[in-house]
Amino acid sequence: MLTYQNRILFRRWAAGDREAVEAEVRGQAGLGEKSLILETLDFLRSFERGETAKPAAITYRHRIVLWTILECGSLAAARHYVSTVLGDSSVRIGSLPALVLAAPPTPPGQHETEFADDPAADVQVVPRAGSRTVLFVFTGGARRFCGPLVLMHQWFRRLDASIVYLRDHSSMFYAGGIASLGKGYDESVGRLWDIAWSLGAERVLCTGSSAGTFGALRYGLDLSAEKVLGLSGPSRLDDSAQRVLERLQRRRPSATPFDPGHLDMAALYGRTPRRPAVRLTFGQQNAIDRAEAENMQPIGGVELDPVPGVEEHDIVSALGSRGFEARLRWLTAPSPLRPSYH
Repeated sequence: MLTYQNRILFRRWAAGDREAVEAEVRGQAGLGEKSLILETLDFLRSFERGETAKPAAITYRHRIVLWTILECGSLAAARHYVSTVLGDSSVRIGSLPALVLAAPPTPPGQHETEFADDPAADVQVVPRAGSRTVLFVFTGGARRFCGPLVLMHQWFRRLDASIVYLRDHSSMFYAGGIASLGKGYDESVGRLWDIAWSLGAERVLCTGSSAGTFGALRYGLDLSAEKVLGLSGPSRLDDSAQRVLERLQRRRPSATPFDPGHLDMAALYGRTPRRPAVRLTFGQQNAIDRAEAENMQPIGGVELDPVPGVEEHDIVSALGSRGFEARLRWLTAPSPLRPSYH
């Protein structure tokens, strides 16, 4: 995928520093990389002029160009690329083009790029004035939420909630904490409480995709979240515990070690009287995701939500816009008993 340096270039280009960026690309990028970047920028210029762009010569390049267009923050251009350049053959369940077409339009009177994702940031806050709800969004191992955050924000921005996007750059399922929030898990929980408090939270919600599901379940418990929505992710790290511990020691030697006994969410939730309502959405035909959800089945307040006939791990594009919106409505609907945060 795209390097962090190239993401910065795209943001400079989108902000108007076009000639300098294009000169930098021609002078420094490798041949293949240069060709892809310039192809993307040529498409964006054509889109702005209302011209029909020619497709990339090699099919595998289409996905990379589409990701790059999204990195530039132009959702309208991404939709145009899918519909006019890629065509119907590219739009299949579980694909990025399907996700682009499923994304809801920008709300009236709001700017398309309300949220400009910084891929290096592990905490990004998008406050909603007047809202008393905070939604913590735990991204997966690829540092995305089924799709690029700039795209997924089209759904999240429509909620009556302040949104906090989280990443675990250490690839430890958030078990070792979030690096910028402290030395380990406990400090990260404390800092997330501070963020919720600063946003005026009266209710906390959590959601996660893929590896982020484990983070949403784990932190949701200690943040007294009202609800947790997990999408195609693990509920336990039993086989991965030793590798995760070793990774923590190697990547963040100053971090506080975590308790290996807190890596099975079914066991942890089972011995915690006050816990969030949980909904776990997964493809019914995906054996791994189904087994992880079924691990939580005996716990009261946990709803399993299998999507019939779906094998894909990236479940949102399989759900489509209405299906994902239905899960978000469940997540944000008030519960009869709501914990207080003040």
